[in-house]
Amino acid sequence: LLAYLHLAAAPELLRVLLQQGVRALAYETVALEDGSLPLLAPMSQIAGRVSVLMAAQYLRVDFNKAKEKISCCKGMLLGGIPGIDSGRVTILGAGEVGRQAAHMALALGAEVILLDCRQAALNVAAQKLNGSLYTEILSDEALRQYLPKTDVLLGAALIAGARAPQLLSAEYLSLMEAGSVFMDVAIDQGGVSTTSRLTSYDEPVYSCEGVWHCCLPNFPACVPHSSSLALVAASLRYIRQWANLGLQQAIERNSALAKGVNTWDGAVVHSALSHLIQS
Repeated sequence: LLAYLHLAAAPELLRVLLQQGVRALAYETVALEDGSLPLLAPMSQIAGRVSVLMAAQYLRVDFNKAKEKISCCKGMLLGGIPGIDSGRVTILGAGEVGRQAAHMALALGAEVILLDCRQAALNVAAQKLNGSLYTEILSDEALRQYLPKTDVLLGAALIAGARAPQLLSAEYLSLMEAGSVFMDVAIDQGGVSTTSRLTSYDEPVYSCEGVWHCCLPNFPACVPHSSSLALVAASLRYIRQWANLGLQQAIERNSALAKGVNTWDGAVVHSALSHLIQS
């Protein structure tokens, strides 16, 4: 089985794969020597951009909703116009999702705050992006400073193969103004907030602490044509090698593909998942 699995957030799926003896390779843990994730990267790029576009929609008034919900929206234009302040987007995580989200938010004219615990990742983002981008090391002090003035908060923290770090709580979200938007793009790996729970495209948002939460597990699904083309372009070389050599030899010859192995004949292979079996 070769697919996006996100087993750290789905221990019940992991148990079934082990019980059935499935040789499962996760797209999201295929990794090159430099640590980059070639099969996750295109989906991360799309998710980062799409999440900002969706957040901009949730800031506006939706007259198709019940009238009592209209007052719960900020009713603002994220990018602003000359003479009107633009909105502020705070992004947690300067990886691929975070950088692409920052790129899109800056393109819309928003002010962007990018927080990460890794100075090197912030440096890379600052070099690649221009505009009103401000970077800072992620800390309790930084969150308390920026969240009260944040219109869109975006969770994009990632630990490859492992559960997403929980960086937020209800206390942090309560610092934000009513009607603000929180996009938890890391929900497929468990989410970055204790207030996060899976949503669907039928009901993509819910309110908690007065903040709209959008926790869709598959943001790229809303642009299936672009996502399919991007995934094929990234994965075809690995699939061809697998088809030509067979799974065993492909893994032996390709270290990146080998890192994608999560389960094998009833055993956990990826180290980030071992604690799920122990628990």
